[in-house]
Amino acid sequence: MQERIKELELRYKYFLLKKYLKYLL
Repeated sequence: MQERIKELELRYKYFLLKKYLKYLL
């Protein structure tokens, strides 16, 4: 269960990062 939460967390962070970079460019 914990592993899955970590995976979702990483995916979410990656998603936010892409959004953030898109906003900067």
